[in-house]
Amino acid sequence: NFPTPHSWTANKLAQWQATVDDWRGDDLLKESSILIHSGSLTKISAGNKQTRRFFLFDHQLVYCRKLLGSGRLQYKGRINIDQCRIVDLPDNSEAGVCNGWRMENPVKQKWIVLFCKHPAEKRKWMDMLTEERRQVRNDRESGFLVTEAMRRAAYVSSAHNTTTKSKLLLRANQKYKSSSSLREELSGSLVTDSGVVGRPSSVQLSDKKHKLGKSFLRKQKFTT
Repeated sequence: NFPTPHSWTANKLAQWQATVDDWRGDDLLKESSILIHSGSLTKISAGNKQTRRFFLFDHQLVYCRKLLGSGRLQYKGRINIDQCRIVDLPDNSEAGVCNGWRMENPVKQKWIVLFCKHPAEKRKWMDMLTEERRQVRNDRESGFLVTEAMRRAAYVSSAHNTTTKSKLLLRANQKYKSSSSLREELSGSLVTDSGVVGRPSSVQLSDKKHKLGKSFLRKQKFTT
């Protein structure tokens, strides 16, 4: 039995995306609504062999690099499964490849080879890729889609996640080289309780957020 898409799943996806460094392109929820499988695979593309962490969602396969030391994930790319066909590869049919398959995109005329360490892992991935297509068909037949309201609610929820807040503050600390530019940015735009960006004059900040902002500015004052 596999999970079906619900709003809580959308929230989890939005929160997961917020933890991935250097995300590029469309937000995950623009196309996907559920995580189906994940694991480490070796990929061969344009003659390069690399081990990456892969995340199988409906409609797309996202892959990331695990950063040494921190263990964080760094976005490296994605595969549009709707445009791909999967070709099973017998062991050693391509040099050095066992337990693998090729994902071909005839639209872009590109391909990528993926392979696992063990046959059981390959069988699991094949089953999950089949399940992904079944999930997409079921969503299409039932008329299910992630609405704009669901996407907005999910990303607002992720913005209020403690881990995400810490990450945003860290990025701000790295981005701004002077306390004056930081103070200008913080005074010009703040996040309201509803997750909407606005100016301080148009929102009522909670004591907690107010104290957080003052503490952050004091830190910048003494470090610049």
